[in-house]
Amino acid sequence: MKSVWFRPEHRDQKKKQDFETAIRNSRVIIDRLLEILDQREDALERAEMDFSNYDAGYPFKQAFLNGARKELKEIKDLFSFINDQSKT
Repeated sequence: MKSVWFRPEHRDQKKKQDFETAIRNSRVIIDRLLEILDQREDALERAEMDFSNYDAGYPFKQAFLNGARKELKEIKDLFSFINDQSKT
């Protein structure tokens, strides 16, 4: 689990384990959030395929799409521990 999840008070190993367990047990919320992120990512890909985006402002639009895609990936990476129980 990435360290960004933990606040300073989670330095106590018991609190850290309790917090991680609480997050792992919140699967309904996490699964829905990941679905939403996937939908947003699909929307970005569709926008990239839209030929109306290929005009004089294309480099700026592409930079925006790349930035949005990067943020979605970073958020999804925060949940990479969900399917990988070995990395705790």
